[in-house]
Amino acid sequence: MLSFQFLIILCWAIFLFYWVINWKSVKPTKEVTLRQRSFFGVLLWVVVLVIILRLSIPSLDIQHLFKPISAPFFTLQLAGVIFSIIGLVIAITARKTLADNWSADVEFKKNHTLITTGIYHYVRHPIYTGITFMGIGTSLALQSIYSILFYTVMIAFFIYKFRQEEKLLLKHFSKEYPEYMKRTKALIPFIY
Repeated sequence: MLSFQFLIILCWAIFLFYWVINWKSVKPTKEVTLRQRSFFGVLLWVVVLVIILRLSIPSLDIQHLFKPISAPFFTLQLAGVIFSIIGLVIAITARKTLADNWSADVEFKKNHTLITTGIYHYVRHPIYTGITFMGIGTSLALQSIYSILFYTVMIAFFIYKFRQEEKLLLKHFSKEYPEYMKRTKALIPFIY
């Protein structure tokens, strides 16, 4: 039988694989507001630093940082896997719907179109919704205080980023986007 941790890792692996194979299938950029490569660069260097510290100081045991807060509960782990699978489906569906309008940065594409159909009919930023669900699922399944803190920071970053995206979309779709905002929530249908 597959472990809950394996299923969580599999969800993230599928997510990353889908993003990598679709990374370059986008329209050319017309305007950039925010580049986030620096964020990923910092994250990469943190990971590299932890690995170097771990390899160079054998007595340094960082595994305790990722151990569960208490004995894992089967129900929470199962809920975590379900949240992760739902989040994965939401994120991939949203990315597929957005198609060549997608960008990792906050940018406006040449011949950019405002997508308000499919999953975008229910929320304006379903990719963030999906990733957030995956983060909540991972936190529930792993039950580690550090995973909870990591995904809390990630959600805060998403809120900041989607606000920047909305400023850009309001600038270019000054009539359509305000109407879209009135009828559609940002991340959670009917709530937020």
